[in-house]
Amino acid sequence: MADFDIKKFVNPPKSARPMARWWWPGLDVDKDELLREVADMDEANFAGGEIQAFTDGVPMEMKADPEVQKRINRYRTDYYFQVVTAVLEEMKKRGLILDLTACSGWPTNGTDVPLEKGQKHMYMMSLEVEGGGERTVKLPGVDELLAYRAEEKARAPRGGGFSPFGPAADDTEMLRANLKVVGVSAARIVGDKVDVVMTHITDKTGMLEKPVDLWDRVANGCVTWNFPEGKWQVFVYFAGPNGNTSHMASREEMDKPNYILDHFAGGIYEYLDRHIGKGGWKDEYAGETLRAFFTDSFELSSPWTWTDNFFEEFERRRGYDLRPYLMCTSVPGCDSMFVKMSGVETPPMYDIEGVGDRIRHDYQLTIADIFDDYFMGELKKWGDDNKMLNRVQCYGHSMDNIKAFGRTHIPETEQLAGNGTIDFMKQAGSAALLYGKKLATAESLVWIRHDYMTTPTKMKVAADRLFVSGVNQLIYHGMPYRHSGMAFPHFYPFHGAFGSFMCRDNTLWKAIGQMNGRIARGQYLMQAGPVECDVAVFCQKLDYVAGSEAVEELTAGVLPGFDRNGELSSGHGNIGSGQISLEQQRGNRDFHMSHVLMEAGYDYFHINEECLLAAELIGGCLMCGDAKFRAIIINGEEKIGIEAAYRLRSLMDAGFPVIFVDCVPARVPGFLNYEKQEAELAKLFDGVEAVAMADAPAALAAAEVLANVECSLKCIQHIRRSLGENTLWFVRSSDYASHVEKLLLRGAAGGARILDTQTGDVIAPEYDVTADGISIELPFAAYGSWFILTGEALPEATGGNGLALAFAACGAGDELPVEKWLISGKNAVEGGQDAECIAAAGDWADNKKLAGFSGEAVYSAMFEWNGIDGSYAIDLGKVGDCAEIKLNGVELGAALTAPFIFDVKGALKRGTNEIEIRVTNTLRNALVATDAFKGGRIIGGPGPRELAMSGICGPVTLKKLGYPHWRPARYSAAAASDIDCNK
Repeated sequence: MADFDIKKFVNPPKSARPMARWWWPGLDVDKDELLREVADMDEANFAGGEIQAFTDGVPMEMKADPEVQKRINRYRTDYYFQVVTAVLEEMKKRGLILDLTACSGWPTNGTDVPLEKGQKHMYMMSLEVEGGGERTVKLPGVDELLAYRAEEKARAPRGGGFSPFGPAADDTEMLRANLKVVGVSAARIVGDKVDVVMTHITDKTGMLEKPVDLWDRVANGCVTWNFPEGKWQVFVYFAGPNGNTSHMASREEMDKPNYILDHFAGGIYEYLDRHIGKGGWKDEYAGETLRAFFTDSFELSSPWTWTDNFFEEFERRRGYDLRPYLMCTSVPGCDSMFVKMSGVETPPMYDIEGVGDRIRHDYQLTIADIFDDYFMGELKKWGDDNKMLNRVQCYGHSMDNIKAFGRTHIPETEQLAGNGTIDFMKQAGSAALLYGKKLATAESLVWIRHDYMTTPTKMKVAADRLFVSGVNQLIYHGMPYRHSGMAFPHFYPFHGAFGSFMCRDNTLWKAIGQMNGRIARGQYLMQAGPVECDVAVFCQKLDYVAGSEAVEELTAGVLPGFDRNGELSSGHGNIGSGQISLEQQRGNRDFHMSHVLMEAGYDYFHINEECLLAAELIGGCLMCGDAKFRAIIINGEEKIGIEAAYRLRSLMDAGFPVIFVDCVPARVPGFLNYEKQEAELAKLFDGVEAVAMADAPAALAAAEVLANVECSLKCIQHIRRSLGENTLWFVRSSDYASHVEKLLLRGAAGGARILDTQTGDVIAPEYDVTADGISIELPFAAYGSWFILTGEALPEATGGNGLALAFAACGAGDELPVEKWLISGKNAVEGGQDAECIAAAGDWADNKKLAGFSGEAVYSAMFEWNGIDGSYAIDLGKVGDCAEIKLNGVELGAALTAPFIFDVKGALKRGTNEIEIRVTNTLRNALVATDAFKGGRIIGGPGPRELAMSGICGPVTLKKLGYPHWRPARYSAAAASDIDCNK
């Protein structure tokens, strides 16, 4: 149900504001400073914060101080609960929101997690046996395993190794005491024998056949069996706790390891009782002030995931015994987030032709199902029982991402994962739509090697990208606690790596507060009603790995046109080497499909198998949760589950458009009864043909599912939301170039209003009502975007000239007659160079006197003007990063984002004019110049720190301010009276 009130758009409730991840240096915090920072959040238009108290970012020399160590490591102590309670009380007074991370650091860990309840993994050894009769073979034990592992690790190829373990995982005595043999199997070798690999990735795969479980043939450390003719490889499987810990966590007990919880064995409910329930906040704060508890992305790294009772869980869920085939599920690096990030190929160690990939699918699906039941299910139940919501980032290991997101109260994505592409972020947006979630959030403004480079323009573009993804609340990454005992820039966990420096030490702090107000208006609109979307793209992935080609503007923090290095690049880069994996190719396929649809004027969301099977076909629409799809696309899926195939066939038989792209599935993914099921599959899709990806929009149109937004530009993206009797359209350009474009909003009726999030103005634009919808011409300056409300019951226009200024920004102008500017300012960083020079407009980074400047600098000049009277605007062109103008003593206002254009408000006069422009840039350049990154953690490889574009880069022009000259025949004179282009 829509909840839209134009008064709340103008002045959004605090709950509609963005939030910030609030980093604490463990518990080395002062209550008074914490309360000051709560006030900062409120005054800077934040909804509140999410506390992450961890040790990353505390200088090593401070960590070496025993007293500092004691203060840092007070998580879950009385002091922790006292200061959090004080913060909650202050936030309650101010009407703010607090979210708490489920633990210190991540993944879920704590000194209260015993080793036996910690993360578990498997190892494997093998030996060769010549067949031809009964053999009794002595099996290797744990000592042999550890010796072999040490030798193999020492000879691992340089550059090809990986470390999926935490610090405790190389504790030989711990492994010796806890690893147990859990299985023995054998298979005949086809071709050459391939040795077991545990510590690095190889390009060799051992081919096997005729696997057999020998567990019941084991006695006294030996296995006895009548081996048939041929060469056989006997596999011995070891399992137990791997001792993984979180190196960044604040500990309750300093002398105890903080083991990572086994996420596949239950226990999270009791864990939350100890970590959050112990605070006693349920009745006083939970549900309003204490909104949610948060679980970060599941960066679970293991050589081979295991949990107790896995064999039993597998057989119950998949219908057969895994033991004979277990060797096929060992894929070095497959369960390591670090390897997944690297882009290297991870082939299986052993395979059985026609079977191995099916076994691996069933193994990963079982991991996903166990996680869903024993972790996600308990998370939600604890929240329900304790009047708190749970926010979860559902990715990082095998899971049905959309299904897992659907188990949360608030699904959360992030701009650092999945290369930050729109398609990746639509996973969370899709779950919100399919499972009826009002909020979908995002860990946002976070890009590797672009720390201290977050500008208001990037904030806007990041928010716009999230909005079209279905996300409607940003959680900034992040706001650091201001530690007075640390040198400038004080405590910043990801200094030298990534993140946004959202605190009062930021040169752009005032602008951040103003941007938050603007983003809050957009978030209010995005939260006021459910998404309307016609096209579903089927998704059955158990992990989301974006391929190296999957890059868009800002995915790696690079915004072409505003960054000196304006080339698009992937979020993580190719850390490793090797070929793009099949899973990454699929990631690329999803990425390319998303752009084929968006460039043709369609919006889309994903649908997973669970929702496909549960959806109802009503009135020609496939309905599930808030979704009402009119067509579904099966994008290059060579395999599909038999139940999903039957469901698709029934939809096709009912006349519902099902469009297969590039291929029609001919295989099922699992092992049990696959031959029978594939015969059924062939009958189900007999005669069905696929279309090429580029032809998908034409296939949709042929099925009478037409694009929602029709225009000539490929860079226009959109999303629609239902606001009661009206429809809200959000349209954005993904291009730096300026465009003026006429859009057809298909199906829109009644009239149209522009809702200006920058000012809160309601603007009545020119439009034409046609049989197909509403036609409206809009200006899109660099990365421009608009909220358009259509319908019969529209709010009264209040005026405002935001639309007129944007039109002017897209047009030509005359260069302002200023040859040189006097530029002066005090550097915000101690030891940095001040600004004091006379120069033409241009990037400070290219000027030796300005390259190391960060802060506010004043441009001043005199110029002569004797033009024609009228309404004018001054356009500064490209600016790094925000500007305020005073003309002849008259304040013209501030521009935080592109276009940097100002209505002169009648201040321009004939003769001599005096102009003053105050420009503020980020801290980046001064930190580079003063070598403040020295010693900081650098992710993404070595190399010099690039400078940020800063200052007025121009061109600075004077432009005529007015409305475009077209006026459609059906344009309403009454609407025209609402327009005041010169206000």
